[in-house]
Amino acid sequence: MDSQFIIYAIPSGRFGAQVDSFFFETLSHVGRNIAHNFMPHVTLTNFFSANSSYPPSFFASHLRDAITSAKEKNSGRIPMKSLEFTFLKEEGKASAFASQIARFDGKADISEVLKLDSDIISADPRLIWPPTRWPGPESAEWFGIPILSTVLVDAIQDFAERVRRCAKEGDFVGPTRVEDWLHISCAYGYAENDKKKISELTLSVDTALGETSEWEIRLYERKKPSIDGFIGDDWISHFSDKL
Repeated sequence: MDSQFIIYAIPSGRFGAQVDSFFFETLSHVGRNIAHNFMPHVTLTNFFSANSSYPPSFFASHLRDAITSAKEKNSGRIPMKSLEFTFLKEEGKASAFASQIARFDGKADISEVLKLDSDIISADPRLIWPPTRWPGPESAEWFGIPILSTVLVDAIQDFAERVRRCAKEGDFVGPTRVEDWLHISCAYGYAENDKKKISELTLSVDTALGETSEWEIRLYERKKPSIDGFIGDDWISHFSDKL
């Protein structure tokens, strides 16, 4: 079976420590939910496959170049902004993610963006969230932290384009989707009676720290995909750099 690759942004520093603690505390107090199957992360691409003609170093090199280029254009760093902990029900997803339009309309004041009517969000073709991408098929509820970073999204798009340009003619390699709804999924697929405790535990995370704490970008290879696609897989990091 071909290897599968994916790119994550990982929170570190004080913010990362608080998010890690939230994962630990929810596991301790209410037990495992689907979010516990993963490390805390922001997904930046879909899983993409590659045959032996494209070793991990091929993707790592292009990712390094794309991140370096983005940093050079932005005073040596890639800015990340984390919004407040968000609770979603599936039917409310459009209005809850009004903040994401900030990426497209250039508004600087997030509080004003949040007041936008949900019909505007739903009608904007640049804000696509198909039902099949709802986080957690076993739950219509979700706790998470939205993340804003136009620079990072553009850098990953640059990576995807570099890969396509350097691939052999006729080979389709690299990600087919670059995520622009950035977020850390913190709890979903939990029992209904656990929601109150999970909500209380969100108060232990100062999401404002996400803007000043360090982040890392990592290229992972997933080998031997298991039946459910995640648990028991072998994960190998081939590239890591600070944002």
